[in-house]
Amino acid sequence: MKMACLFKMNRIKLLLYIAILISSSRATSFSQEMKTYDTEKQGTYCTIVSENGKYGLIDKKRKEITKIIYEEIREGEGIDYLVRVGDKWGTIDGRNGEQLIPTKYDGFKFTDGNETFVSQGNKWGIWDNGKQVIAPQYDEIIWLDTHPDYWRCRIGENWGIISTRTWKEIIPCKYDWVEQTKLIRRVGFVSEVSSFGIIVKKSGSFYLLNIGDGKSFPSIAYDSVLFGNDLVQYTNIPAERTSKWGLISGLTGKILIPIEYDAVPIEDDGNYRIRKGDKWGFASLFPDGRTAISKNIYDEISTDVFHFPNSWNQTQLRGVRIGMKWGVYDPQIGKEILPAIFDQLSIPKHGVIATRSSNLWGLWSASDGKQMVPVKYEEIGELEETFVHVRIGDKWINYKYENR
Repeated sequence: MKMACLFKMNRIKLLLYIAILISSSRATSFSQEMKTYDTEKQGTYCTIVSENGKYGLIDKKRKEITKIIYEEIREGEGIDYLVRVGDKWGTIDGRNGEQLIPTKYDGFKFTDGNETFVSQGNKWGIWDNGKQVIAPQYDEIIWLDTHPDYWRCRIGENWGIISTRTWKEIIPCKYDWVEQTKLIRRVGFVSEVSSFGIIVKKSGSFYLLNIGDGKSFPSIAYDSVLFGNDLVQYTNIPAERTSKWGLISGLTGKILIPIEYDAVPIEDDGNYRIRKGDKWGFASLFPDGRTAISKNIYDEISTDVFHFPNSWNQTQLRGVRIGMKWGVYDPQIGKEILPAIFDQLSIPKHGVIATRSSNLWGLWSASDGKQMVPVKYEEIGELEETFVHVRIGDKWINYKYENR
C-alpha cells in the first residue's frame, strides 16, 4: 500500500515536470513569435524590419532571414531587394536573404527581364542571372522596345549597340546617334519581321547597318533618312543626299530607286510615289528583285489605296491624275490599267470600277482594265456583287457583269 502511494506521487511529479517543460517551451516560442521591431513594412516575399536604425528581413513566420545589419532596404523587381551598406548598394533574394549582386554599386535600374543595370561613379554596367556580364563603363544604356536583343549604349558623346546574346558591342560607340528599327517585309496585307537594322549618324551623315545576323555592312553616306514611325518600320528606307531622294534596301544597303527625286514618301503598301519637280511617277518593287519606274507625268497620285480581293492576293490600285482627268495605276504590275481620260472614278467594289466621262458612266474590270459595261449610261446605282442598276433616259435596268 505504501509502495503504491509512493509510485503514484512520483508519477504525479513526473507529469507536473513534463507540463512545466511544455509550458516553458510554448512560452519561449510565443515570445519569439511576438518579437517586435521598431518598424515593419510588408513586401511581396518578406517583411522589411528595422531595429536601432538598422534593417533586415523576416519571413511570413517572422523568422529572420537576414541579420539586422543594413542601413537601408528597398523592394526592387521580382525577388530582388535592394540593400545598402554605407553608401553602396547591392541586391539580395527576398525569399532567403542570399546575396545576388555585391553591395558595391552606386545605382541600380531594373529591366523587365533578368538584367539589372548597375552603376559605379557615373558609369553603367549590366548583371544578368547573377553574373556581371558588362563591367561599368558606359555613360548611358537604353533598352529598346523594337528588339530585346539589341540595346543602345553611349560613351561620352558617342553611341553604339550592345547585343544581349553575346554582351558585346556589335556597333562600336563611335556614332553621333544610333536608332534601332524593325525591317518589315510586306506581301499584300501580310507583314513579317525580316530583319533588324540600325540607322547611325556620323558628322551629319546617316548610314544604314543591318544586324539581323549579328553583322553589319558598309553603307553610303546620306544626309537624312526616313524609317516609318515608332511602331512600324519597313524593309526599304527613303534616303536623301544633296537634297535628292531615293530608296535603299534595309536588308542589303542596295540603292533600289536612284537618289535623283525631289520626294519619295514612305508608303504603307510597299510601293512608292516618286516626284520630280511638280510631276509624280511610280516605282514598283517586285519580289524577284525587278524595279518598274514610270515616267513622271502625273499631277497627282492618290494617297488612298484601293484594295479588293483578287484570287489569293490583294490588288492595290491608285488613282492618277493628269490635268483634270483621272485614271487607275496598278503598282503590282507597274502600269496603268485605265488611262487618265475620265472625269470621275468610283472606289473599286466587287472587282469593278465605275468611270464617268462626258456625264456618261461605264464599268471596267479592276483586275485588268477590260470594259464590262459600255460608257453610255446616264446614272449607275450601287455596285452589287453580280450586277448593277444603270439608267439610260428614264429607264432603269439590271446589268449583269459578264466577267471580271
